[in-house]
Amino acid sequence: MLVIVRKTWWVVCLCFSLHQSVAGETTSSTNLPPLQRLNSVLRMSVETRDGQNVGSVRNIVLDVDRGIVGCVLVGPDGLLKGRKVRPVPPHLISTSTAKRGVAGLNIMPRDWNSAPVINASALNTPATAATLADLPRRFDAISKPSEGSQPAMQTLAATGRPAKSPPQGRLMLVTDLIGESVYGTDQNKLGEVIDVLAALDGEKSCFLLLSPGKRFKSNEHAYAIPLGRIAIDESGRLQLDAEPAQLSSARHFDPTVWRTGGVRKNEILQYPRTN
Repeated sequence: MLVIVRKTWWVVCLCFSLHQSVAGETTSSTNLPPLQRLNSVLRMSVETRDGQNVGSVRNIVLDVDRGIVGCVLVGPDGLLKGRKVRPVPPHLISTSTAKRGVAGLNIMPRDWNSAPVINASALNTPATAATLADLPRRFDAISKPSEGSQPAMQTLAATGRPAKSPPQGRLMLVTDLIGESVYGTDQNKLGEVIDVLAALDGEKSCFLLLSPGKRFKSNEHAYAIPLGRIAIDESGRLQLDAEPAQLSSARHFDPTVWRTGGVRKNEILQYPRTN
């Protein structure tokens, strides 16, 4: 009888331990922003913490060298060319709000006017590079409360760690990548970029979604190409160090595996086509 009780207690403890372990993994993975197609984020209205509209998502800046989202450009509606916009660290933008088509900005309206301004048409100029390099300090300064007041916004990333530095390499807009052709190692066209897949955290690698061309036997799937695998030649063409056979043999994209760090660095994946 004593043996049975001991065995039963051991099984209960083991089950509880496993439950705690799984719960811990779920919690840590769900702290990450959702993985989403960035074309659906463009033009979303943006509201501050108290519900005040400050414009819309005009574009999203990608750091090509680091393969991540650099910042989100928020500004008034209208033509973007030559328009002044405010670059926002991606972890301050949330698309998971109660309002459809509205993104939340974790900052108060009184501090929004203190945010830096750039020209969206001059991303890779020294002046813009300096502004983006100073972005963490500027938003950290905005978030520091004056005497007797409360902090205006969080300065930590979704992981709970301080937000990483802004993009320092080659910068490109999401809209400049969508519609571009990608060429393989033999200089023949592999397909066309139909979207960018990313989480708005400024840390996780993002992917170009490639619609396969005529060289593929099947076009049932798109391909998620890590942005870090893409090179840009002197003529401005997007180059990928791969051939159709390598893409066709790629494993299927699993969001759960991605969230828990199970996707290998620079791994190409098959992605379900939705259009």
